[in-house]
Order: sequence, then structure tokens, then C-alpha cells
Amino acid sequence: MKNSLARFVALFLVFNLFASLMLAPRLVYAADAPADAASPPTDATAPTQFTDLMQDDPIFEDAVWLIKEGLLFGFNDNTFKPQEEITRAFLVAVLVNINRIPVQENYQGYFDDLPKDLWATKAIEGAVAAGYLPADQITFRPHEAIPESEARDMIKLFNKIGRLSKVTNQPLTRERLVKFLMSIDTIKDRREKARDVEVVASFGDDKSKKLRTAIFIRDAINKFIEGNAIGAKEDIEYAYAIQPKDPQIVSIRNMVKGDPSVAQADNLKIDFSSSKDLVTKKLNEALYHFYNNRYDEVINECQSVIQVDPNNTTALLRMGSAYYMLKDYGNAKLAWEKILKIDPNHAEAQVFLSEINKLVGQ
Repeated sequence: MKNSLARFVALFLVFNLFASLMLAPRLVYAADAPADAASPPTDATAPTQFTDLMQDDPIFEDAVWLIKEGLLFGFNDNTFKPQEEITRAFLVAVLVNINRIPVQENYQGYFDDLPKDLWATKAIEGAVAAGYLPADQITFRPHEAIPESEARDMIKLFNKIGRLSKVTNQPLTRERLVKFLMSIDTIKDRREKARDVEVVASFGDDKSKKLRTAIFIRDAINKFIEGNAIGAKEDIEYAYAIQPKDPQIVSIRNMVKGDPSVAQADNLKIDFSSSKDLVTKKLNEALYHFYNNRYDEVINECQSVIQVDPNNTTALLRMGSAYYMLKDYGNAKLAWEKILKIDPNHAEAQVFLSEINKLVGQ
């Protein structure tokens, strides 16, 4: 019963997702990018060796991985320039790229010192439109080197980040940027899984490969049953990377890829900039967080909506769904019960409550 409800919740939200998302172009930069942050290279030209960063350097492996994954850019030659200072504009562009935030194609002029033709303007204005950066300040200071402490705080506006040791007020450098990015929870988890795949695929014996793929398959199936098809896709792709000819993996991979949310996930993105009001924007953000498994963020966004619109049934429905995915069934039930007090004929809330009452009663 628990699994059927989770699947129902997820599928219901998929249908809502299609109405709220749009195809998002990859972050594109002006051709006349300044020297302090060149246009990102294509995958074919991204360097994996540097004349000023040796393989025995502590950040080498992570730096190369970030570049290969398209999470870090601006390397059109074979130099890494580890001590080069990171500007505020460059950091925001990197974070927008990591989070696949739609760039702002139409110049808005949010900041007096952010010209239309600056290479990073579309990315910065996209972050403002999406609600990640405040728009109530006059200047942005795009060319200014950003101190480590401020960089850490800025990253927190975009992502959850683990502890960083010895954060100073000195300018953030490229070398330190790698460490900062690798402290972001989602990037750290992704890197750890990728490292497992690399080690097992390259050096593991058949027994090791079978063990690792079995774990990935198990996790993928569990997530898929729970309604987290996007998370399932990631795990089954890791298994597929190790053993691409395994018929069981291929079969599960095809099943997961056939899920509507997975079929669209790589190309779908909420058009935050089209939101007509703050409530709509926050509801869209909550939905986006739901499909990135950030259920705490879903709850935060929905609570913000409820503070200004206590009778917003959409916010209550999504908040209840997030509580449910966190296995906080009590709060999920409360949220859905509030919907029926507002709208006794709300069909989705009736179904969810009926199922969760059966679950709690077991």
C-alpha cells in the first residue's frame, strides 16, 4: 500500500510537471568573453592535462572530473591557473550551469553595473529571475574578486553544502573553487558514485563488478518502486556503465527510461522567469525541488506560500507529498486534511488520505 501511494503521488505530480516546465537551453555565453573567464570549451576540447597542475596535486582528479562533467568551464588551453582569482560573475555563471537554471535571454537591467553585452549577464539575470539572487541591490560588482566567505554564502543560496575547512576572507581562487564545488552535497554524492564505477570498471574483478552492480540495481528498483524514477535512473546508469551487456540491467534501464518523468528530466526546466507572481514562482520551485529529491526545500517553499495564502491547496498538496516522501506520514496527513477543509471535493487529496489512512492503520 505504501509503494502504491508513493507511485500515485509521483505520477500525479508528473502530470502537473508538464504544465510547469519548459525545454531549457544549455548555458551559452557571449563570444567576446573576457580573459578572466573564457567561454566554456566543448567536450571535445576540454583539457584533461594541464601544464600547471600535476596529476599528484590533491585537486587534480576532482578538477578534471568537474571539467569532463561540464560542471566547471573556462579552460580553452592546457593551463588551469590554480591561483587565479574567481570573480563574482564567474561564480554565479558556474552555479547557474551546475543547477541548469534558465538564462535570461531578454536583458532586464537588474543591476546598474551589469551591462547587456557582458558574457555572464544572461546567467546572472537568470539567477535573479529564478529567485536565487536578490534583485533589491543596485550593483552586482561582476568583475570583483569574491572572498571565500562570501563565495560559501553565495553557494548556499543555490545548493546545500557541507562543511568547508579554513574559510577565509581572501579571494577565492580556482584551486579553492574546486574544493568548494566538491563540498556541494549533490556534486559530492555524484562524484563518489562515479569513483566507485571507475574503480570497479577499471580494476575490479568479476566478483567485485557483480557486487557493485547488484547494489546499484537494488537501489534503482527500490527508488523506482517508491516513485523516484529520476533517482532510479542515476543508479541504473551506474550499473550500466560497469556492465553494459548485462541483459537484466538493460531491461531495467529501458523500464526506468520509459517513465514519463525520466523521459523529460534531462531537458525539462521550470521557466521561473515566466511566473506572474511570487506565489506561482514558489510553487514552481517546489515542484522542481520535488523532482530533484530535495523534499525539505519543497516544504520550505510551500510553507512560504501558505504564509501569504493559507488556502492554497496546491501548496498543501505538494507539501504533503514531500512529507510523505520523507516518511513523515503524520504531517503528510495533516497537510492533505487541510485541503479537504478548504475544498471537501478535492479528488487528489481524497485519494491520498484514503491510502495513507490505510497505511497508518496497518
